Amino acid sequence: MIGATCERKVRFVILESLYEIKAIQWALQVFGTVPISPVRAKDAIRTVADSLKAEQAVVLFPEGQLTRNGYLNQINKGYELMARMGGDVKVQPVWIDGLWGSVFSFDQGRFFTKRPRTFRYAVSTWYGHPIPAKEATVERMRQELLALAAEAFAARAAVQKRPGYTTAEGRKLTETEAASPS
Repeated sequence: MIGATCERKVRFVILESLYEIKAIQWALQVFGTVPISPVRAKDAIRTVADSLKAEQAVVLFPEGQLTRNGYLNQINKGYELMARMGGDVKVQPVWIDGLWGSVFSFDQGRFFTKRPRTFRYAVSTWYGHPIPAKEATVERMRQELLALAAEAFAARAAVQKRPGYTTAEGRKLTETEAASPS
């Protein structure tokens, strides 16, 4: 999703074990992905920093894994080191909304190898404001990502079409009445 909605060519940082899946190896090479492994993390950090110094856009998921429950996981600090080693770069928070249940999520306890619940997903990508690497702390990124998640949720069609509120007597409340505490 990010690659399709970004104007620049991007390099993705992905788990090295995905290179073992023959069906996607060609795509990993075409997109110039950067493999990362817990045993060779320094190599990935150097590769990402070099890419950033060469003014390439690099996408990585600071959680380090797909969410297991559809919510934001703990954010790891590795992206901070990569961004700071990359020179005078900015970190742009991005939220992808609407993928839960698709083959790209961990719904049903697995990803890629499951039958999706539906074949069309209303997926949207939300971009926050770029943040200088020195200010892009784990706490700040978490705040930014949660704010984007809230925006994305509020913009969902199902939320926009919510039924109106009614009183016990059946009278419809206005938006102002429904929003004010009683």
